Amino acid sequence: MKKNPQKKNDQGSSLKMGSGLRKEKELHRILIENINEGIWVIDKVANTSFVNACMAEMLGYTSEEMIGSPLFSFMDKKAVTIAEQMIARRQKGIKESHDFEFVKKDGKRIWTSLGASPLFDKDGNYAGAIAGVQDITQRKRMERDNLHPPRQGIS
Repeated sequence: MKKNPQKKNDQGSSLKMGSGLRKEKELHRILIENINEGIWVIDKVANTSFVNACMAEMLGYTSEEMIGSPLFSFMDKKAVTIAEQMIARRQKGIKESHDFEFVKKDGKRIWTSLGASPLFDKDGNYAGAIAGVQDITQRKRMERDNLHPPRQGIS
């Protein structure tokens, strides 16, 4: 009895595709966990559904501590108002970059630069947002110091 070479090739292709998919998923995991930028994902009601280690460390938490927490729990009241406006823009499909101030676990403030994009489900409904986050606190301090240099005495 002859073996069906087509069937063998189909199975081989499936194995190769499965292996390729596993490699791609592993590459994504490696990139997300090793990139020198925070990655923060929120769901449609602004609860944290994912943060990479860099993002958690930036705010002084572990990833486990942040998962499930409202985005708003990492900011002051003034920033909540701004964040709500930004989320409304994500719900309209707007991608954008902007600076944003968060409050770390120890109460210190941190300035960040966010590149935020909306996420939609297969039916086109808003499902949340993803942001790449960089700590720009040092840059903000330098800008502030350059705008307001220390006063020198008159000689």
